[in-house]
Amino acid sequence: MGQLCSGTVTGFEMEQRAMSRTSSSANLWVETVVFSDTASCFDALEQEGYTSFATTMHSQESSCLYQTPWTQPRVAVWFGNETRGLTDTALSRAERHVHIEMQGMVESLNLAVSTGIVLSEIWRQRSQVGDGRERYLLSEPEQHALVKNLLTRK
Repeated sequence: MGQLCSGTVTGFEMEQRAMSRTSSSANLWVETVVFSDTASCFDALEQEGYTSFATTMHSQESSCLYQTPWTQPRVAVWFGNETRGLTDTALSRAERHVHIEMQGMVESLNLAVSTGIVLSEIWRQRSQVGDGRERYLLSEPEQHALVKNLLTRK
Protein backbone atom coordinates (compact mmCIF):
# COMPACT_ATOMS: atom_id res chain seq x y z
CA MET A 1 0.00 0.00 0.00
CA GLY A 2 3.01 2.27 -0.07
CA GLN A 3 4.52 3.87 3.01
CA LEU A 4 2.54 3.81 6.22
CA CYS A 5 3.18 6.79 8.43
CA SER A 6 1.55 7.83 11.68
CA GLY A 7 1.31 11.48 12.62
CA THR A 8 0.64 12.87 16.06
CA VAL A 9 0.11 16.40 17.27
CA THR A 10 1.88 17.48 20.45
CA GLY A 11 -0.15 18.64 23.40
CA PHE A 12 -1.75 15.25 23.86
CA GLU A 13 0.91 13.76 26.11
CA MET A 14 -1.25 10.87 27.32
CA GLU A 15 -1.90 9.75 23.75
CA GLN A 16 1.80 10.04 22.89
CA ARG A 17 2.72 7.84 25.87
CA ALA A 18 0.04 5.35 24.84
CA MET A 19 1.39 5.30 21.27
CA SER A 20 4.86 4.44 22.53
CA ARG A 21 3.41 1.46 24.44
CA THR A 22 1.56 0.03 21.44
CA SER A 23 2.87 -3.02 19.65
CA SER A 24 6.62 -2.65 19.80
CA SER A 25 7.10 -4.47 16.52
CA ALA A 26 4.65 -2.12 14.77
CA ASN A 27 6.61 0.86 16.07
CA LEU A 28 9.66 -0.51 14.24
CA TRP A 29 7.91 -0.46 10.86
CA VAL A 30 5.63 2.57 11.02
CA GLU A 31 7.25 5.97 10.88
CA THR A 32 5.84 8.43 13.42
CA VAL A 33 6.07 12.14 12.70
CA VAL A 34 5.28 14.65 15.47
CA PHE A 35 3.76 18.03 14.62
CA SER A 36 3.38 21.01 16.92
CA ASP A 37 -0.24 21.54 15.89
CA THR A 38 -2.93 20.21 13.57
CA ALA A 39 -2.54 23.03 11.05
CA SER A 40 1.18 22.34 10.53
CA CYS A 41 0.40 18.67 9.90
CA PHE A 42 -2.20 19.63 7.28
CA ASP A 43 0.26 22.09 5.71
CA ALA A 44 2.88 19.34 5.35
CA LEU A 45 0.37 16.88 3.88
CA GLU A 46 -1.00 19.42 1.42
CA GLN A 47 2.52 20.34 0.32
CA GLU A 48 3.16 16.65 -0.44
CA GLY A 49 -0.07 16.36 -2.44
CA TYR A 50 -2.14 14.28 -0.01
CA THR A 51 -5.94 14.20 0.00
CA SER A 52 -7.11 14.31 3.64
CA PHE A 53 -10.12 12.34 4.87
CA ALA A 54 -11.56 12.93 8.34
CA THR A 55 -13.36 10.01 9.98
CA THR A 56 -16.46 11.31 11.74
CA MET A 57 -20.09 10.47 12.32
CA HIS A 58 -20.89 14.07 13.19
CA SER A 59 -20.83 15.79 9.82
CA GLN A 60 -23.54 16.50 7.27
CA GLU A 61 -20.96 15.99 4.50
CA SER A 62 -19.83 12.58 5.75
CA SER A 63 -20.10 9.76 3.24
CA CYS A 64 -20.05 6.04 3.90
CA LEU A 65 -16.58 4.49 3.89
CA TYR A 66 -17.66 1.93 1.28
CA GLN A 67 -19.14 4.56 -1.06
CA THR A 68 -15.99 6.69 -0.92
CA PRO A 69 -13.38 6.37 -3.69
CA TRP A 70 -9.93 5.65 -2.21
CA THR A 71 -7.95 5.56 -5.44
CA GLN A 72 -6.09 8.87 -5.11
CA PRO A 73 -2.31 8.34 -5.19
CA ARG A 74 -1.75 9.94 -1.77
CA VAL A 75 -4.29 9.57 1.01
CA ALA A 76 -4.13 10.82 4.60
CA VAL A 77 -6.82 9.50 6.93
CA TRP A 78 -7.51 11.37 10.16
CA PHE A 79 -8.75 9.45 13.20
CA GLY A 80 -9.76 11.22 16.37
CA ASN A 81 -9.24 10.42 19.99
CA GLU A 82 -11.80 7.89 21.21
CA THR A 83 -13.15 10.36 23.76
CA ARG A 84 -12.94 13.74 22.01
CA GLY A 85 -12.87 12.82 18.32
CA LEU A 86 -11.16 15.10 15.82
CA THR A 87 -10.44 18.76 16.43
CA ASP A 88 -12.45 21.48 14.69
CA THR A 89 -9.31 22.32 12.70
CA ALA A 90 -8.99 18.75 11.42
CA LEU A 91 -12.66 18.61 10.48
CA SER A 92 -12.59 21.95 8.67
CA ARG A 93 -9.34 21.31 6.78
CA ALA A 94 -10.07 17.75 5.63
CA GLU A 95 -11.22 17.59 2.03
CA ARG A 96 -13.65 14.75 2.71
CA HIS A 97 -15.50 13.34 5.72
CA VAL A 98 -16.19 9.61 5.95
CA HIS A 99 -17.82 7.27 8.43
CA ILE A 100 -18.19 3.56 9.04
CA GLU A 101 -21.87 2.70 8.90
CA MET A 102 -23.05 1.17 12.17
CA GLN A 103 -26.25 -0.36 13.49
CA GLY A 104 -27.75 -0.06 16.95
CA MET A 105 -27.02 2.41 19.73
CA VAL A 106 -23.22 2.41 19.51
CA GLU A 107 -21.96 5.18 17.26
CA SER A 108 -18.23 4.54 17.34
CA LEU A 109 -15.64 1.79 17.39
CA ASN A 110 -12.31 1.89 19.16
CA LEU A 111 -9.45 3.47 17.27
CA ALA A 112 -7.62 0.25 16.39
CA VAL A 113 -10.76 -1.39 14.98
CA SER A 114 -11.73 1.73 12.99
CA THR A 115 -8.23 2.05 11.57
CA GLY A 116 -8.19 -1.60 10.51
CA ILE A 117 -11.57 -1.33 8.79
CA VAL A 118 -10.62 1.84 6.90
CA LEU A 119 -7.19 0.57 5.80
CA SER A 120 -8.74 -2.70 4.68
CA GLU A 121 -11.26 -0.87 2.47
CA ILE A 122 -8.53 1.35 1.00
CA TRP A 123 -6.48 -1.76 0.16
CA ARG A 124 -9.54 -3.56 -1.28
CA GLN A 125 -10.37 -0.69 -3.64
CA ARG A 126 -6.80 -0.08 -4.68
CA SER A 127 -6.17 -3.73 -5.46
CA GLN A 128 -9.12 -3.73 -7.89
CA VAL A 129 -8.21 -0.60 -9.87
CA GLY A 130 -7.09 -1.01 -13.50
CA ASP A 131 -3.36 -1.61 -13.24
CA GLY A 132 -3.80 -3.03 -9.76
CA ARG A 133 -1.92 -2.40 -6.58
CA GLU A 134 1.42 -1.72 -8.33
CA ARG A 135 0.15 1.81 -8.99
CA TYR A 136 0.32 2.54 -5.26
CA LEU A 137 3.50 0.75 -4.28
CA LEU A 138 6.77 2.52 -3.72
CA SER A 139 9.38 2.19 -6.46
CA GLU A 140 12.22 -0.25 -5.81
CA PRO A 141 14.69 2.54 -4.87
CA GLU A 142 12.06 4.06 -2.52
CA GLN A 143 11.48 0.64 -0.94
CA HIS A 144 15.22 0.12 -0.37
CA ALA A 145 15.62 3.61 1.14
CA LEU A 146 12.62 3.05 3.43
CA VAL A 147 13.86 -0.34 4.65
CA LYS A 148 17.35 1.08 5.24
CA ASN A 149 15.86 3.97 7.24
CA LEU A 150 13.62 1.68 9.31
CA LEU A 151 16.44 -0.77 10.06
CA THR A 152 18.80 1.96 11.26
CA ARG A 153 16.25 3.69 13.54
CA LYS A 154 16.42 3.27 17.28
